[in-house]
Amino acid sequence: MLGETTYFGTLTGAQDANKVITVPPRLAGHTEFVAAESCAANPSQGLEASDELLLKQVHDGEKEALALLFRRHSRSVRNVAYRILRNESEADDLVQEVFLFIFRKAALFDSTHWGARSWIIHVTYHRAFDRRRYLNSRHF
Repeated sequence: MLGETTYFGTLTGAQDANKVITVPPRLAGHTEFVAAESCAANPSQGLEASDELLLKQVHDGEKEALALLFRRHSRSVRNVAYRILRNESEADDLVQEVFLFIFRKAALFDSTHWGARSWIIHVTYHRAFDRRRYLNSRHF
């Protein structure tokens, strides 16, 4: 149909990797399709791309790679943040802070030292304890 956007199944989590999904224009801008939209032309860099490759792309300034990393790891980051901070809103704020840090400092990632997921959790862990110290000093 006119104006519809086509996505490969693997980009949107479909079971069949060869399945093509057609999305009406009103849904094409929704969050679940934003990162996939940039990968539609090159499906080999979709959800199958390694986290290390995505961090390199983030370093090169690609926001879509950051969005994909966010979708993959935001739940883990939030869980770590909540376990340390014991406050839902502070944990949510920390998730945003961690991914903003990753966007700004992706060059700090060294793939010879550790994996991308480990680095993201490491950043989260240290940011969460810094935030907890800050909140405790303010008697929060």
